[in-house]
Amino acid sequence: MNSNRSLIIVLGVALIFLVTNTILIDYHLFLGKFKTRDVELVQPLPDITETATPPQTSSTARIQTNAEISNLIKTATESLTLRVDALAGNSSQPETAVTQNQPVKEYYVPLGTGSTNSTAWVDLPGVEAYIAPSNYGTIVEMYLEVAIRVPTGSGQVFARLKNVTDNNSLFESEVSYEGTAGKLISSGKIPVPTQTRLYRMQLRSSLGANVVLDNARIKLFVK
Repeated sequence: MNSNRSLIIVLGVALIFLVTNTILIDYHLFLGKFKTRDVELVQPLPDITETATPPQTSSTARIQTNAEISNLIKTATESLTLRVDALAGNSSQPETAVTQNQPVKEYYVPLGTGSTNSTAWVDLPGVEAYIAPSNYGTIVEMYLEVAIRVPTGSGQVFARLKNVTDNNSLFESEVSYEGTAGKLISSGKIPVPTQTRLYRMQLRSSLGANVVLDNARIKLFVK
């Protein structure tokens, strides 16, 4: 009887121990799973500063800014082009400068006729005229035109203008001819006066033969 009781006690203690161990094992297993979840939950998040892409709004803002800059550059370039064209003059537009559009006019100032057989230069009294620039405007060029001849055909005839006011002969106006028939001859450019001057014809013969001045005039180009 005592042996049976002792066996029952031993079995009871063993059963209690087994149940207790089972409970402890289950508890530890459960606790381990819970901690595993905690570990998984508290794992460090990835560094979003390294992998994050710029927000769409920033890209859009840059695109808008570039477009605005392009428009500003285009506007400024067009404005600068217009200013340069206005200053330099656009070749596609007609010139409006009055000085360029003014026509050049011709004026003739008659001097007269004369003759001589002198081999030295002689003045021809009365074969003269005043040139007053204020009466014409702007004189740009001036020439002497004469019709001269040598009736005998002996030698040459020479003619030129003299500035009586300043008492000097104009070598630029000198011309010569050796034919018997009269011929109209034009001199080179004569210095244009800035004030009123009296001009007179001079004539000479190369061999002392009679030479004739059939006509003389001063040609002016005026703007």
